[in-house]
Amino acid sequence: MPAGVPCIGVVVVVEMNKHDLEAVPMTATPDRRHLALAVPDLMERRPSVRVADVVEVTYSSSAQSESGMPVPNGVKYRGYVAVVRKDDILVHVPQELQSNHRDNESLYDVRFFLGRVMEKRKHHALHLLESQVEWLFPSPLGMGEVSRILLSVSPKVLKSAVEDSSNVGPLLNEEQGKAFQDIIRLTELSIGGGGKAKSKGRAVPPPYILHGPPGTGKTTTIVKAICYIYKRYPSSRILACAATNSAADSLLLGLVGCGITSILRLNAHTRPLDGLNPVPEEVMRYSNRHSGGGFQTPTREEFLGHRVVVSTSCSASGVWQAGMEAELYSHVFVDEASSMVEPECLIPIACCLHPQSVVVLAGDPQQLGPVVHCLLCKGMDGSGRGGGLEMSLLERLMTSEPSKSIYMNGLAQDGGCGPVPRFFATKLVRNYRSHRAILELPSRLFYNNELVAESNVQLTSSLCRWAELPNKNEFPILFHAVDGTAMRDEGSPSFFNAEECAQVVRYVEKLLADQTLGLRSAEIGVVAPYRRQVQKLQHHLHNKLQFDDIKVGSVEEFQGQERRVIILTTVRSDPAFVQDEYTQNIGFIKNPKRLNVAITRAMHLLIIVGNPKALKPDANWRKLLEYCVDNHAYVGCPLAEQQL
Repeated sequence: MPAGVPCIGVVVVVEMNKHDLEAVPMTATPDRRHLALAVPDLMERRPSVRVADVVEVTYSSSAQSESGMPVPNGVKYRGYVAVVRKDDILVHVPQELQSNHRDNESLYDVRFFLGRVMEKRKHHALHLLESQVEWLFPSPLGMGEVSRILLSVSPKVLKSAVEDSSNVGPLLNEEQGKAFQDIIRLTELSIGGGGKAKSKGRAVPPPYILHGPPGTGKTTTIVKAICYIYKRYPSSRILACAATNSAADSLLLGLVGCGITSILRLNAHTRPLDGLNPVPEEVMRYSNRHSGGGFQTPTREEFLGHRVVVSTSCSASGVWQAGMEAELYSHVFVDEASSMVEPECLIPIACCLHPQSVVVLAGDPQQLGPVVHCLLCKGMDGSGRGGGLEMSLLERLMTSEPSKSIYMNGLAQDGGCGPVPRFFATKLVRNYRSHRAILELPSRLFYNNELVAESNVQLTSSLCRWAELPNKNEFPILFHAVDGTAMRDEGSPSFFNAEECAQVVRYVEKLLADQTLGLRSAEIGVVAPYRRQVQKLQHHLHNKLQFDDIKVGSVEEFQGQERRVIILTTVRSDPAFVQDEYTQNIGFIKNPKRLNVAITRAMHLLIIVGNPKALKPDANWRKLLEYCVDNHAYVGCPLAEQQL
């Protein structure tokens, strides 16, 4: 079991105290349902304030003297964070405080406390799985027997499944088809055509892992499998989860689009209906009931009325809270599994795990994993490689023994019985989004040179003739070397680089000024590793130039998204400072997953703005520099040959 679970709450509470505020005003929202509170460096501090965290509000001792209004001394009002925005939060407070509030007059002292609901759910999941050690740490022993049973599934069943799946949505490629058939084999082993459990007493199959880089169709494969199981196996019940509300909504709409009608979107009580990320109208049609205070947990009868439930992993605990027995669910699908801490990923599994369960995990262990702030929780070396919480369940199964032998060797060993075919993992390698030149380097660095560009060449080459590209021969990548200075504003821990910021803005203006490209501002994304650089760029692009549709954000904010154009600014400029961070195993440049995420967001054009002297100490960044130099895609300050 991952180390450090008990200490997470303690560490987060200590860090959250840094957000506490004194003598601050709040502003009532137009509907007067919430009070808006500006929180300095909201997105920069880690951990940040989250929805459902507890807020304790008292009238500031200076409130009466400054405003002249009477205030109840010492009264503490407890509320919760309803919405988190870029620079402020919306707080739900008791009616008494809301009624007496006056904009710009009332002053408050505000304290933040960890909302423990999520942590309690994680602990409960671990408790439920105490007796499932063999499933949590699967061994190759016995997998030969399971594989032989899977191999015996009728070819007619598999052929019929593939033919049926081709009637709705895009056709599956070879790797997707293999994964689809593997899941059907596991379904036959579990419930079979007659809906009765088969082969009791045998070893329990491990979780099935569907992995691969962005744009390879993991979610499409999951949707196809769920739709077929729903139609072909009437006794099936499926819990489908993702890490975020937006991903869960997309999963829901994909399932509805393929004809699933008995489906419920399970939303957390605290999910806001409107605000920055409102609940889409088409999602509300399938959602649990909403009253004035929030979404209501469905009853057992309501769950029984829907064969497919879609939720975030954390909200999946509603299934257990409603009294649904684990045996009622035949399948659990978890998308984005590599981005969750292991206990979070285990919440839906713990609610539904039984000997005939089919569990499918989808994700990419080469992309950003869970965000963990406590060094003790990360692992022995602070990197997550020591078995800590920074390693997701999916990554642990694929990289740690004994389960590594099941997933990575291609063969399952069963004592002296020899090798048998592998049915427990599939790697998707065909990318349908990006230009082949953009894929080539991440393929080489992170995916064993296996990625195949399958996108529309005419579309992905649409920006290859842009006037600013030094190499216009099907190489839509540009590294612009800037010898700038990374600075920090007084009182801020975050870096910005004015020279790089100016260069990014110049490229944005040139791209949108070139009418031959047919580029819209919403198709450009700007990635920066430091919050202050993000804020500087947002000021220039949004406030000054009115390019409001251009998303500017951190690497984490772009994970799971893509744009036709990605401009990456690396900010750091002092090689000595970067080298110090590098040796301490910290910082943006040291993290290969951040590099992978940043460059794979681009579909048709990738621009990197940075200081090569600061980047070259890292082997992966040095290979990126070499890749650009070798393909005549390097511009800016001269790069001496010996620097590489």
